[in-house]
Amino acid sequence: MNKSFWLKTTINDQEINYLQFGNTNNPIIVCLHGYADTAEVFTDLGEKLADKYCVIAPNLPIDNQVKKIHSLNSLENFLSEFVKKICPQEITLLGFSMGGLIAVEHAKKNHLVKKLILNNCPLKYFINKREEFLYNLLKPALISRTFCFLFSLIKTNSFLKDRLGSIKDEITLNLMKKYPCQVFGTEFNLLNLDLSSDYKKLEIQKAVLFFKDDEVIKFSRYKNSFEGLGGKVLLVENGGHNSKAGYWENVLKTLFSANLL
Repeated sequence: MNKSFWLKTTINDQEINYLQFGNTNNPIIVCLHGYADTAEVFTDLGEKLADKYCVIAPNLPIDNQVKKIHSLNSLENFLSEFVKKICPQEITLLGFSMGGLIAVEHAKKNHLVKKLILNNCPLKYFINKREEFLYNLLKPALISRTFCFLFSLIKTNSFLKDRLGSIKDEITLNLMKKYPCQVFGTEFNLLNLDLSSDYKKLEIQKAVLFFKDDEVIKFSRYKNSFEGLGGKVLLVENGGHNSKAGYWENVLKTLFSANLL
């Protein structure tokens, strides 16, 4: 029996695809992917949970609006409309990478969010004033179409990606090539966010998972970033930035051990 379904809906006059695993009568987990991913990143997770949960993963609108650079507000607005329409009941939110930022923003506005799980997601990217200063100085150039296009060429170049340790997933690489302005413009536009205070104020069950071998969000850089914010900080030995075999299996072992699922 097929546990997953590709479904369609319309949000803000745009057709959106989303993946559903399991029956909606079960507890619902809404999963949010990263800036250059799709809902398919949650396939292994959904298949493993489909017997006891309903896992719903929308494709965020990054790849269907030509040359649009998104803000956190626009992405959260999309999620808010999606949740109202598809699952207007109590939910668990699971956000991977950039999806975690959207999840935090939504959790503070939606009282039906009862659990929040962040994977590979720092609440504040910059860890010192010098980094913030340089970013603010360079931001107009970083989000320009020209820079996003050139950055895409570097990130997706077959010669460079093997030597620089760049992303090798074909779906991600294709999105970077096809939508450089949306993908990288959105990423650079969100870099200066700091959601630490918002996360701290959330009085719900919450946790963040850090991977010691994450090559993108390095554990050594962010290991102290959640101190004093409440919730659980869970460390996972292997899985990378969802880049290594067994990633979701390790996530589930950790969540079950922490009584989060």
